[in-house]
Amino acid sequence: MALAQPNLKRGVNLSHWYAQSTDGDYSEQKLSTYFTSADVQLIKQMGFDHVRLTLNDEVVFQTIGKLKADNVDRLRKRIDAFVDAGLNVIVDLHPETKFKERLATPMGAAALVADWHALATALADTDPDKVALEVLNEPDPMTADQWRGVQLAVVRVMRAAAPKHTIIVSPGGWTSADDLIKFIPYEGIDRLVYTFHFYDPHLYTHQSAGWAWVVAQRVGGIDWPIEPARADAVANEVAKDDEARGHVRWQIQHGQFADDSIRTSLQRVADWQKQHGVDVYAGEFGVYRHTAVRAGYLRWHTTVRETFEQHGWGWAVWDYAGGFAVAPGKPGARVPDAEMLKALGLR
Repeated sequence: MALAQPNLKRGVNLSHWYAQSTDGDYSEQKLSTYFTSADVQLIKQMGFDHVRLTLNDEVVFQTIGKLKADNVDRLRKRIDAFVDAGLNVIVDLHPETKFKERLATPMGAAALVADWHALATALADTDPDKVALEVLNEPDPMTADQWRGVQLAVVRVMRAAAPKHTIIVSPGGWTSADDLIKFIPYEGIDRLVYTFHFYDPHLYTHQSAGWAWVVAQRVGGIDWPIEPARADAVANEVAKDDEARGHVRWQIQHGQFADDSIRTSLQRVADWQKQHGVDVYAGEFGVYRHTAVRAGYLRWHTTVRETFEQHGWGWAVWDYAGGFAVAPGKPGARVPDAEMLKALGLR
């Protein structure tokens, strides 16, 4: 199926800049030094065609529905810099958990509507063929039934303010493939793209990540793929306690650490897409680098990326320079991971 936004084909998430700050610092001094024009050029040189710019609400909103004018002006200039460099931009509202927890209340839902009315109005004069707007990253704890109506109200004000821009919508929850295939698409709204995130299996992609599921924190050094016959040996090698060993063993035995498991999961998304005749975009996928076996890490990315592209989906890998980095290194000294770029089909 053709992409609704052909310029969103191969992208990268810009984490830890305008969102996910490890120290909570969103000052202009930090923003202007963590990511610079050199990074813009590096992303272009690596072969990406777009970025997903994750945006914490605190950076742009003074109060509900009121923008921090200076911050938004600087954001606009940075969006323009990407576009001038030949990169398209997804502006993804990407707040912390407390913001999302309030959405289940009438006041919280109304605040999101007011916020996006202000932000979409401020971005309305950007080129709609080069800038897309994403309602909200991973609305968990709101499930599809709760989230559907809230998101629809937001989409309506976004569409009124920016009638030609592509709007990227989420199925609720953690925006997983399972969340997406349970979601009923909206009717009568043009230029909508339905996003999902892919981190399956979580025990593999988030092995040893300190913020992940507590069991995933207690495993490391896992390869990809793993034959079911090796379940016992691998579980004993990679897990730190009996509970973690049990989960790893069970998942390997049941074929979850296999390329076919990836393809089967993504085929369900493709079937859902065909049933509903909508556009789909894979907004996040990746593996935490810290302890993953290097060769397996590359194989997982290759399989996932190739499957996305076989189904005609654009994608954005997680992430540029964080714990999943395609260009690891400190600000001003980032170096592309050549093998990773090859796995992503960019070399």
